[in-house]
Amino acid sequence: MTTASLRAPAYALRNTTAITYACYASMLFLGVGFAIIGAAASTIGLSAAQIGTLIAVQQAGFAVAIFASGFLGEVIGRPRVILCGCIVIAASFLGFYRTPSLLINALMMFGVGLGMGAFEGSTDALLLEMHQKNQTRYININHFFVTIGAMAITFYLSRLDALDWRSSVTQTGLVALAIGVVFAFAHVHKTAGDGGGRPLGGIKIQNKRLVVLLFLFGVLSVGIELGAYGFLPAFLVDHRAFAAATAKLVLLLFFAGVAAGRLAIGLFAANRWLRLYLLAFLASATIAFTTLFFVPTAHALTAVLVFVAGVTISAPFPLMIAFAGLTWKEHAGPVISVLKLSIPAGGMLLPFAVGAAARERGLLLGLAVLPIAALAATLIAVICKPQQSGVSRASG
Repeated sequence: MTTASLRAPAYALRNTTAITYACYASMLFLGVGFAIIGAAASTIGLSAAQIGTLIAVQQAGFAVAIFASGFLGEVIGRPRVILCGCIVIAASFLGFYRTPSLLINALMMFGVGLGMGAFEGSTDALLLEMHQKNQTRYININHFFVTIGAMAITFYLSRLDALDWRSSVTQTGLVALAIGVVFAFAHVHKTAGDGGGRPLGGIKIQNKRLVVLLFLFGVLSVGIELGAYGFLPAFLVDHRAFAAATAKLVLLLFFAGVAAGRLAIGLFAANRWLRLYLLAFLASATIAFTTLFFVPTAHALTAVLVFVAGVTISAPFPLMIAFAGLTWKEHAGPVISVLKLSIPAGGMLLPFAVGAAARERGLLLGLAVLPIAALAATLIAVICKPQQSGVSRASG
């Protein structure tokens, strides 16, 4: 089979609107994948160490797929890459916790990570290929659906405690297969640029030290967010006496805070203040997570603190991407592609660190990793200096 035949099926779908909405739908599963371990942990009976292991393995698959999807997208076409992601993530959801074996379920989570990485690594570029105008709007909407997916699976599982929670995971896998049908027939004619798919090694980048610092910043900020996804329900049940179903609903407040913070930044962020925003959000996250974990509060105040923590950690990563885009205007695509690898790196390292510390010293001390990471990210933001100024306004 030739590359051309892989790119254009016999009965190709060329409806840009349908493919765009299918991209949005696939990004829902990115959010589902990020949230499902924490949302289902109390129902399954996972320990903190098991939560950390499953998240780390999932993010390993995520990293592999992000790394591979750029090359594969050029060889077989991005719709085919997303189709493969739909098939793999569907099979993994259908097999998740059919058996209590941690090894088998870690393999299923690796598959979920592969699907997530295929979506993260392909949908943005596919949208850029299809749309000549308002690309920023399409990309922002695309990533907004990640948070919607995380909220949806958490709410759904919270309503199924008295039923078979497995049914929701099975249905999720079947929906992923249905979305894959769109990409099985999708064919896209490139109308925009190449999406910035060139590797860093093929171009000359000034101040690579700043790239390294921003990568570390991304590892920390993403790791805090994903660590909170995985461990907040267990913390609320074990240390704040929430019922398991209520803890999942409170986790929704964290997602709502993330969504609210990203929406606000998207509407109001100004380029000249990006570094100040980075400092303000990370300093606030340090305070919010420290207060949430180590200052005992009533249930209502705890719920408020969860929302505030979500707001504080919502903006640092997208702000960092905007910061990089303004600093390396000529080569923003390749630099941002490298920085996106901090998503799985942070998703592996920080949750694994929390789980390992919890196994040795208890969950509460394990969770201290998150505010410490927020403080470290704040210090990196202090060190980072923009290399060139941007225009007066920026999108989130």
